[in-house]
Amino acid sequence: MFELRTERLTFRHGTASDVEAIHAIVSDWDVVKNLGSWPFPADLGYTINRIVNQPDRNIGFAGIVRAGDEIVGGMGIVGGDLGYSFGLAHWGKGYATEMSRRLVDYAFDCFNWPQLTSEAYVDNPASSRVLAKVGFEPAGTAMAPCAARGGDFEVHRFILARERWDALRNSGQ
Repeated sequence: MFELRTERLTFRHGTASDVEAIHAIVSDWDVVKNLGSWPFPADLGYTINRIVNQPDRNIGFAGIVRAGDEIVGGMGIVGGDLGYSFGLAHWGKGYATEMSRRLVDYAFDCFNWPQLTSEAYVDNPASSRVLAKVGFEPAGTAMAPCAARGGDFEVHRFILARERWDALRNSGQ
């Protein structure tokens, strides 16, 4: 089975046995209000589809993140865009930053993308800080949909150029 590891975390593709844990995470309003496509209240069919069905390997990857045996969140990079969500109990532990760095490294090694992108709603400064710690740079603002909130909301856009990542990686970040 495909896995990416850090010192504390493991990323792997989702399976049917992961659906319950991820569904619990995206059933929390404080989590899902920061995600673009997840509905609220959480829809089990949507969760199953997102966890079990992988994106085409030519456009990216997505999966779950574990700390030990516990599923703590989900992440992916699809079409060069990084997205992540973690259960509220796991916020503030550095998990998003740690695994984002690992996924970015893997993505630049496997795909010929000149840059990666990501977004964070303006009312979610913690996510903007995660992206900055990983090395993403601000690229303006835009409006983006949020299914849970039922409309379009302002986001900070971020870009991480391959050259910047290579320099950060070579400097030991």
